[in-house]
Amino acid sequence: TVEADRAAVATAKLDLEYSNVQAPISGRVGLRPVDVGNYITSGDASGVATITQLAPIDVVFTLPADSVTVIQQQLRKGYTLATQVLDRTRSNVLGEGTFLTLDNQIDTQTGTVRAKARFDNADGALFPNEFVNVQLQVNTIKDAVVVPTSAIRHGPNGEFVFLLAPDNTAHITPVRVGPSADDRVSITEGLKIGDRVVTEGGDRLVDGSMVQLPGQRPRAQGAQGKKQWNGNKRNGFGTGGKQRRQPETSSE
Repeated sequence: TVEADRAAVATAKLDLEYSNVQAPISGRVGLRPVDVGNYITSGDASGVATITQLAPIDVVFTLPADSVTVIQQQLRKGYTLATQVLDRTRSNVLGEGTFLTLDNQIDTQTGTVRAKARFDNADGALFPNEFVNVQLQVNTIKDAVVVPTSAIRHGPNGEFVFLLAPDNTAHITPVRVGPSADDRVSITEGLKIGDRVVTEGGDRLVDGSMVQLPGQRPRAQGAQGKKQWNGNKRNGFGTGGKQRRQPETSSE
């Protein structure tokens, strides 16, 4: 009889524990799906509350399929790949974390693979289902020659740039392009530090064209009031594809 009474007490304590709902994780509670007085059962799919974990938080993003081999090589070496999250405009950094893992297959329709990174998110800057831009640092190239992406042009023989000589003439220079980030691209062959390249107006240039840099005054030629411009001027940038003469004036 005593043992049966003890079992009844234990059952009552267990029922009392089940009368309290304890959150399995800490996070942000969403808008309540039920109000006071609503009838609920254990089979309700929506439950009484939805909790979203914010700290730490995981970010799921996609990578080109060609990046899988490089990332796996770095992970096998034991490297921790730094990951940075930026907002939609890529102007503000929302958080810095570490790379977690890749998905187990590549999407054949898009040629990408899903990946996941984790962030502490102590300040709550990252919000669930928010659209962000992810930058994954796979490797560091030291002493790289970097130019704006707009300087790279494509021709039948591959990539090239218009290299400016000391006399401001543009010359076609083949280059070999390396990794890129945002609006910058590294050059592995063809340029050296300190070289000047054309970033605007390249469509109107040919090899040997004279280039007028922004802020430079047009060159004057001739002794009878004749002026010759170095091509059509646009946004302070001249080209040497065609020459245009100013009208001549004379007085008697």
